[in-house]
Amino acid sequence: MAQNLPDLTPGETDEGEKGFIRASEIFLPDPKTPQEAAHQTASQLNDKGEWIETVYEADGKTPIGHSLIVTVTQGESVD
Repeated sequence: MAQNLPDLTPGETDEGEKGFIRASEIFLPDPKTPQEAAHQTASQLNDKGEWIETVYEADGKTPIGHSLIVTVTQGESVD
């Protein structure tokens, strides 16, 4: 999917400021196994179970804020 998108995709900070999110940071390579999928997801989450991405200005370098992508609230832990 990411190969069909420009790397800078329109996005918005949690505060409503418009900017760009890097598609390459959201659309990860397809996992080959369920375990790989679980590890891939876990690596994106902070200690609160949130996946937060940086939102950039049009230059793709200057951060202007963050956007909450998803919050994981239940499920088995990844060992």
